[in-house]
Amino acid sequence: FVFEGLMSILNEAYNKKDVRYVGLSEGWCDKYIDILLNYTDVDIQCIHCLRDPRAIVASRNGGSRLHVKKYPLLFILRHWRTTIAYYILLNNNPKYMAVQYENLVHEPELWFKKMCHFLAVPFSESLLDTSGFLNGDGSPWIQNSAFQVSSKRSINVGSLFKWKEVLSREEIGVIEYLCKEEMDLLELERINLEFS
Repeated sequence: FVFEGLMSILNEAYNKKDVRYVGLSEGWCDKYIDILLNYTDVDIQCIHCLRDPRAIVASRNGGSRLHVKKYPLLFILRHWRTTIAYYILLNNNPKYMAVQYENLVHEPELWFKKMCHFLAVPFSESLLDTSGFLNGDGSPWIQNSAFQVSSKRSINVGSLFKWKEVLSREEIGVIEYLCKEEMDLLELERINLEFS
C-alpha cells in the first residue's frame, strides 16, 4: 500500500504518460531490497551496485583532504558491511543482480549488456554515451562526483581510485582491517596489509 502510494506520487511528479519501466536509485536503502523483491503485485527486479568501501568513505566525506567528515568512519563501514550481507543473502534470488561499480566502469558495454539481459530489455549503444542521459524532470543528467571529475560522453573513470590520494594510510588501514572478509569476497585488493 505504501509502495503503491509512493509510485503514484512519483507518477504525478513526473507526469510521464508513456512510462513502461521505473527505476529507483538511492543510497542507504539496501534494507528495502528484500521487501521489494517479495512484493507480489508488481514485477520488481533489483540491480544492486556494490562499490569499494575506500571509495565510498572518500566520496561520502567530501573527497578532499580538508578533513571535513560528514559521516563517522564506523557508520559508513557498518552500512557497507550490511550492504555486502544483503548481497550474500540475495545473490541466488533470480530477481536480484549485483554489479560491482569498478567492474562496470572498466567494462561498461559488457555490464550494460548483462544488466539489459537481466531486465529483459534490449541493449543499446546509447547506454554508453552519457551525454544523452536525462534526469526525471527532463534536464540533462550530470555525473555526480565528490571529486569534481567529469566526462560528458562516457562513464567517469577519473574518480575510480581517487581514494588513494584522499585517504590517509591509517584510514585505508582501518577500512581494510574492518572490511577484510567482505573485500576478499568481492576480490578487492587491499594495499595496507600490515595494518593492525
